Amino acid sequence: MSLSSRTRHLLLGVSLLIAWTVVLVIGTLLAAEAMRVRSMAPLARWHQEAPRSEFTARLARKGMSFDDYLRLEDEVFAELDGYYLDSAEAQRTSPVIRFVKGGLGDPATFSPNWNRTQILIPNGPAVGGALLLHGLTDSPYSMRSTAEELTDAGFLSICLRYPGHGTVPAGILKADWQDWYEAVKIAWRGLEERVPAGTPLVLVGYSTGGALAVLLTLELLEKGERAPDQLILFSPAIGITPLAAFSNVHRLYSWMPFYNKARWLSVEPEYDPFKYNSFPQHAGAQSWALTGAVTTAIDRAVSSGVIARVPPILSFQSLVDSTIVARDLITRLYDRLPDNGSEIVCFDVNRGHQLDGLLSRSVPDIERLLRDPSLPYRFTLITNVNPGSRELEEVDHRRGQGELERRPLDAQWPLQVFSLAHVAIPFPPEDPLYGDGRVPSLTPRLHLGSLSMRGERGALAVSADDLMRLRHNPFHATMMARVREAIAAQAAGGK
Repeated sequence: MSLSSRTRHLLLGVSLLIAWTVVLVIGTLLAAEAMRVRSMAPLARWHQEAPRSEFTARLARKGMSFDDYLRLEDEVFAELDGYYLDSAEAQRTSPVIRFVKGGLGDPATFSPNWNRTQILIPNGPAVGGALLLHGLTDSPYSMRSTAEELTDAGFLSICLRYPGHGTVPAGILKADWQDWYEAVKIAWRGLEERVPAGTPLVLVGYSTGGALAVLLTLELLEKGERAPDQLILFSPAIGITPLAAFSNVHRLYSWMPFYNKARWLSVEPEYDPFKYNSFPQHAGAQSWALTGAVTTAIDRAVSSGVIARVPPILSFQSLVDSTIVARDLITRLYDRLPDNGSEIVCFDVNRGHQLDGLLSRSVPDIERLLRDPSLPYRFTLITNVNPGSRELEEVDHRRGQGELERRPLDAQWPLQVFSLAHVAIPFPPEDPLYGDGRVPSLTPRLHLGSLSMRGERGALAVSADDLMRLRHNPFHATMMARVREAIAAQAAGGK
């Protein structure tokens, strides 16, 4: 039966309305994106060209060893000389920019350069081995204090640099999570080769490194290969915002010259010697893909029974975290673990009464975890003794066997600090770069952790949020005491 002329005209009108609506929406989005990219700072060479020698997953399939990886890293860092500003360009920029040769932010002036893979050898025979994995846009520097702690305890420690990291921000435009993961697997084999047989192996991961650590552990267990005896995770990226799934939508239009900067979520001055300030959209897309791979691996381990063989996991997590979804650490991983001695240590917000009414109402409530006797893991909250005090205590829901056990800590909230931050967890207050300034540097540096800049809003070329963000962990000593307990137990078991 044929449609009437009136019906055909009506359908045509509706189709045209839909088409014009789609065009209008796309046009509006492109216009908004045009305004965003136009407001960004100009792209420098380090935003546009990545080192050609960088490792890719394809090289791993050719049987690359860890020593081969280190030799290739030498080639990558030899290329970095071409990114430094010449003398005339350096005169026109700040001396804290990391690409000013010999400047205050030049990573090569640090000894050693912690942008590179580091191997820390203990005094005396190694009692075990540790592989430490940093976060996204980060470098091995974030693992320095933990590696030194492990090495002091007799563990040979490898702090791995992933492809695309520690060099130039453009390196992350091309590096995929599979490239990082293959590098991790190569480093794991290198660690096994460097420590005595039968000694314990520890896998440590921060943020994205935490996701890679969990993924590697599950794959090794699934294949029946040597897996770590202990996992230690700092703010692990087990889950991130679902919006990251759309990070690479820019590929539909960023090939056009006007939208070239759309590949970047932000373009910032590169004043941090060990972490990129600029953030490419591709990094978000790869984080999303990696967390999906981890979730799939956990689901598979639960179905196959492999999850029963997962080693103890000790995690440290801030209750508030703007980089990852903290609750996913619990719901996706910990709630599915066997009762194997795993623990989460959670840092609460500062609940001192002087902050009443100032904290966001979105701060999560963790009462369920403190009161649930059926948890297969230990949950410890570090929080204020009472709302009138900056003094801290541990609230432990398992040691009391149904009753909450409270233990005072020799620690307190620093003045004007209302919470920890994702980027703060692994760094001690004594850190010469991100610390609170208590340890003076022997050379002129920009002390990123103790900056207290004041002035009119809109005057700085960097985000005020970034400058306000806490860069070190005031409770690092408490955290390291837990780490020492965990690795001491492993070292004793390996004898």
